[in-house]
Amino acid sequence: MIDGQKELKGIIEQIDYFTSKESDKKYSKIKAIVHIAQIDQLIEYGLITFDEGENVIQRIKKIASLTDDEVDEAHLYI
Repeated sequence: MIDGQKELKGIIEQIDYFTSKESDKKYSKIKAIVHIAQIDQLIEYGLITFDEGENVIQRIKKIASLTDDEVDEAHLYI
């Protein structure tokens, strides 16, 4: 069985890595959209709560400078 908390932690670790000084890659809007879609799936299957997912999505939105419309579109990718 999939552990939702472990999956969410993995997403957070990826975000932390891409936004760290050690990373030679930038946290792109495409990666942000993929992460939002992954979080939506975790919520949809009841593996994490809406609040847990929403907190990370808001962080992603801020880091990747996503507009509300871009976040709304990301929700459609699940």
